[in-house]
Amino acid sequence: MTGGRDDVPARLSSAQNTARVLKEFSSGRPGARGVTELSRRLGLGKSTVHRLLSALVAEGLLEHDPETSSYRLALTAIELGAAVTERLHLHEAAIPSLVRLQERTHQTVSLGVLDGSDVIYVERLFHRDDQTPATAHEARVPAHCCSSGKVIMAYLPDGALNTLLMAHPLSARTRFTITDPIQLRRELRMVRARGWSRTAHEYAIGQASIAVAVRDPGRGQVVAAVSVARKMQHCRDDDMRPYLNATVLTAAAIARNLSDQAQHAKDRKVAHTAHTELGQIADRRWLAKSRTTVASCD
Repeated sequence: MTGGRDDVPARLSSAQNTARVLKEFSSGRPGARGVTELSRRLGLGKSTVHRLLSALVAEGLLEHDPETSSYRLALTAIELGAAVTERLHLHEAAIPSLVRLQERTHQTVSLGVLDGSDVIYVERLFHRDDQTPATAHEARVPAHCCSSGKVIMAYLPDGALNTLLMAHPLSARTRFTITDPIQLRRELRMVRARGWSRTAHEYAIGQASIAVAVRDPGRGQVVAAVSVARKMQHCRDDDMRPYLNATVLTAAAIARNLSDQAQHAKDRKVAHTAHTELGQIADRRWLAKSRTTVASCD
């Protein structure tokens, strides 16, 4: 019988070796790699390395040069690296605004991004008097029961939302969590219409939150959500609208910072291109002058 628990160690070993192979193409050691070199460095048989390389080529992470029998990173791998860089840019764009939001609201503030059916809080500033339940401090939470997740899902294309809801069950964190896809879709339409999301008791009993989407000005896509969360004093104390204006302003400020970053990067690229072209012109002029001098000497 195959595919049972006995296969788990083998699958883990294969996945780990695949990751080790891919790490050998890190930016610290640029260039192409051959099977023999990788086999020696990783302590793996050549047949094993060849099999792993072929799998990475098939998935578009590596490219194979048949003339040199070597491998190098493909564009897909570069795109993955760019996604990490994008997160770093988001961090730089968000932190100053999040600090101001916390100072203004005196509550816990977060910046969340969608990862599959979950929200990952890439930045979170807890208020010193924060008394929300311990479970509310998790870095990864189901998107359907938190305000950040709802506001991001509300702007997903229909196809992407359908895929997400069909692939991931809506598990209940509390008795207030929405677990009916029809009811969730109805709420997401309301969220999109008004531009912000609010939850109460859905992720953790005793917690309420409000969130606003952050758009990438260049692409017009929602890339994250800013949220404010606080402990509820009693069951009906779930009005988060006093924090709405500050949250909206913060999301807009982060979007402007992202736009400024993109413009600065574009300016640097233009400047670098101009510098390179000037250097090439100077080299051509020097070469032409050198040829003229040699010709006159002859």
